[in-house]
Amino acid sequence: LPDILQDRLHQSPSHTQVLTSILLSLNALVSIAIAPFTGHLADGSKSKNQWMVLSWVTNAVGAVITAWSTTLVGLFIGRLIQTFAGSVIWIVGMAILGDTVGAKDLAKALGFAMLFVSAGLLCGPAVSGSLYQFVSYSMTWASVFAVLLLGLVLQLLIIGPFNYDMTAMRNATNQSSVSDMEDTLVRRPFLGSESTPSGAPYQSVQEYTSLPPQPQDAQASTHNVYWMMLRKKRVCTALVADILFAIVIASFETTIPIHINAVFHWESLQAGLLFLLLQAPSLVLVVPAGWLKDRIGMRYPVTIGFLCLAPSLWLLGVPGQKQFPWARDDDTNRAIFIITLLGIGVWRTLLLGFGAVEVLHGANELAAQSPGVFGPHGGYSRSFSMSNISWKLGMFVQPLLSGTLTEQMGYYEMNLVLGIPRVFDYQLSPPPSLALPSHPVPCMRPLSIDMSQPQPQSQVIALAGGTGDLGHYLQEELGNNPRYSVVILTRQSNPPTPQTANTTIHSTDYSLPSLLSILTSTNSTTLISLLRCPDPDYVPLHTTLLAACRLSPACKRFIPSEWAGDIEAYPDLPRAYRRTRAPFRALLAQTQGVEWTLFNHGWCMEYFLPETRSFRRCMPGEFPIDLGAWRYTVRGTGEEMQSWTCARDIARAVVRLLGVKAWVSSGRLIGGLGRSFERAYRSKANIEDDIKKYEDQPDSLELAIAEAEEWTISGATACPKEKTLQQREKFFSDIQFTTVGELLKKAEVEGRV
Repeated sequence: LPDILQDRLHQSPSHTQVLTSILLSLNALVSIAIAPFTGHLADGSKSKNQWMVLSWVTNAVGAVITAWSTTLVGLFIGRLIQTFAGSVIWIVGMAILGDTVGAKDLAKALGFAMLFVSAGLLCGPAVSGSLYQFVSYSMTWASVFAVLLLGLVLQLLIIGPFNYDMTAMRNATNQSSVSDMEDTLVRRPFLGSESTPSGAPYQSVQEYTSLPPQPQDAQASTHNVYWMMLRKKRVCTALVADILFAIVIASFETTIPIHINAVFHWESLQAGLLFLLLQAPSLVLVVPAGWLKDRIGMRYPVTIGFLCLAPSLWLLGVPGQKQFPWARDDDTNRAIFIITLLGIGVWRTLLLGFGAVEVLHGANELAAQSPGVFGPHGGYSRSFSMSNISWKLGMFVQPLLSGTLTEQMGYYEMNLVLGIPRVFDYQLSPPPSLALPSHPVPCMRPLSIDMSQPQPQSQVIALAGGTGDLGHYLQEELGNNPRYSVVILTRQSNPPTPQTANTTIHSTDYSLPSLLSILTSTNSTTLISLLRCPDPDYVPLHTTLLAACRLSPACKRFIPSEWAGDIEAYPDLPRAYRRTRAPFRALLAQTQGVEWTLFNHGWCMEYFLPETRSFRRCMPGEFPIDLGAWRYTVRGTGEEMQSWTCARDIARAVVRLLGVKAWVSSGRLIGGLGRSFERAYRSKANIEDDIKKYEDQPDSLELAIAEAEEWTISGATACPKEKTLQQREKFFSDIQFTTVGELLKKAEVEGRV
């Protein structure tokens, strides 16, 4: 710019600094003005790539005008066109990147992206300076058009749109029907039915509801997404820190070429090489720095980066100052300047991409809290536009600030002013909890248990469908243990108030992006499914739950909604399990990186209680004893073994299992063994007739009851006795399990258990 202004446009050298600052500030100002609209339009478009192609062409037009303009007005017009196109490329390009790599690898991808973006910004002056000094002005601009042509060709080769999070599992659940434990007919009789209000007709539990439809543009447009984002502390903090970081980076481009010419008499070639030196540490350190930030979070690396940047800025201004006796020699000054610039290159590696990553995490939190708020095509473009605005705001302020300070006070004083805020640029969002060990866990075989090495002291347990009846007990038991925080996932738009202070409730549509956003933002370490759903939806739903657990940074344990009896001897009973659990068990057996277990307990003991004495609900005809009608029915011979376990004991056992270092693939739990009561008889033939009669009505109540009866008479309700007692001694020896008699007495005294 100084050479263009002086040699081609014949501007006075005394105006060079001012005009350079204005041109660079105008670039930033226009980017700030159009960023919100760019993000909105891109998020509303099914194909973001078309915006990129158009922007590359527009950028080339602006480059032509800028290169061959002979007037100041023409130069400003060319730069405005380049600014507009560049802003679109930046915002939409980053959004495409975020869509493509997925949330789990977002920080790494943005770190690499910022590395290459910075390489372009800093190596560009080195290349152009060399070409301009040793070849010609025309050849310098020819290199620009070569880069633009390459960018256009590469953009045309992109086959998108592609969304990693939505493609990771082909069985997406966007169109599946699902509901939480509290709302839907259960096809697993041992789980009990939903927490419907007393007196609600049981027939209504058959009518499960579907996932909310994907939100439309009109729905998203009713929300002020930008304002909702700015109300998040982590977003505001990141944006402010990003502005200050941009001010520092912009100061180099604005002041270094002029300063080194005045102090060292270096020309554009040396300036370009200095910018290259500033970039060099990133080439080596970006990978370990990215690993560090993924491991412990952004807060501490960014804080260290800013704190080290402050004295480095001061030292960068020392050369040329006569008040420092140790810096009066020219060679010493050159060494100080070069070494300090190299050190700044190291510190900036810790800061690369932090603003965009934090804003994206804020967007994920908002999407989890308000599903559908960003519309059907997501909100990454609008999120990146916010980080782009903060960056460009720093770029806008800095040329004016540095130009004024340098002219009025001097380069040294300007660096002092820039260094002061760095000391206070800290306290970004706290780092995520350390994840459980992520090593592959052998599946479908017992694992060694080391009880002397408990799990980390602080765990976040996510309960999918945790507002239902079994979820009620599990919430209470987890809430009473200071080692655990609870995250409840529910499709309810107005969920009930959490029972304990360490519990939060998040609405979700159970799509992969929604689940992944919640698990990531809450740093959940274990995901437990208490969901019930129609049979066709079980596998895709739990596949998505498993995928969200695998893709999230901290969640490395998963308990699917099994809650069965003897699944080793009777893996396909009830019959619905042949269509639902069996395929998913096969998928689990091939899964690595997530530790899982299938929790089995037989019948819930609360079936012996009247409806008003328990938080669980029972489907009439499901259990042999119908206390409402004071009637019992013995199925089969009446001699089959059965397992009964109190629901609260189930919850206590799950909590106990969370503290064990390694799990077995199938856990068994029983509170007591017993035989059937005196009988009114229902034969095996009667049951088989009903199954055949209603087999073409898979969602009928009659078929569900018949399958439960078959499950009972087969003996599949009883967990295998020897293995169960072994696991009881190994895992739950400190738990005193409730017997049927104790449960009945407790219900009589307390009213509800």
